[in-house]
Amino acid sequence: MSPTQASYGLWKSPITGDSFTARSVTLSQVRVDGPDTYWVEGHPKENGRSTLLRHRASGETTEVLPLIDGARLPDVRTRVHEYGGKAYAVHDGVIVFSDGADGRVYRFDANNPRAGVQPLTTLSEVRYGDFWIADVRGLVYAVAEDHRGEGEPVNSLVAIPLDGSAARDDANIIPV
Repeated sequence: MSPTQASYGLWKSPITGDSFTARSVTLSQVRVDGPDTYWVEGHPKENGRSTLLRHRASGETTEVLPLIDGARLPDVRTRVHEYGGKAYAVHDGVIVFSDGADGRVYRFDANNPRAGVQPLTTLSEVRYGDFWIADVRGLVYAVAEDHRGEGEPVNSLVAIPLDGSAARDDANIIPV
């Protein structure tokens, strides 16, 4: 193979930005729930999808969340304030998270995985993040960012029922 000559600034490098970032995995949002440790991993090779992983006391590390509606993998992210906020919370094995693909809030009980992923909110132009689970009240508290009106979004604190009733009617979401 003979060397290729190119004018200054036009040389084609075999090293691209993608070659650096394609293998880099980002880690964020570490939480501890009993003996388990959870965190979010961002995967550039999966179009930037963010996954939720759990490390158990037994030493086993796995991706926790199953398919949504049996069709697609969750993308654990929130667009609250555009730069994102805390995209999930976990308490006693119950995980509440925002899905980046559709913006809905979902619930998954790792103690009862057969129940699958259950929606907690409707599809709308309201984004949710910074979750805190209050299981004794049957609620998850969140920051809501409402983009339904004209102008700037309206930010508020809300309580979302863990029973899924707000997925049928968002009037069940309680302003705090």
